Amino acid sequence: MNYFMKKWGLTLKVLAIVFILLSIKIVISQFDLDIATASPLITALVGGVTFTIAIIFTGTLTDYKESEKIPGELAASLKALYKDSIMVRNNDKITDDMRSSS
Repeated sequence: MNYFMKKWGLTLKVLAIVFILLSIKIVISQFDLDIATASPLITALVGGVTFTIAIIFTGTLTDYKESEKIPGELAASLKALYKDSIMVRNNDKITDDMRSSS
């Protein structure tokens, strides 16, 4: 059951929501309770907003993927810096502080 919900859970939830909204729309149409009609301007606005949100989500998802790499790259850089500081035999205060803070 868990595998089925992982694979099809979102689809079933969306279908349930669409069915509920479609039922409400049918009831509103049957009893002539339409307050405002959907003009081409409103449908174009909804389409534009949906398109813009999709572009934003696409851009942020790639940013999230890139940001997941940053801690690993930072740790690798610090490790390389530490190894380089060990190779340098210098009695400098800065080098000693760098070695002791690791």
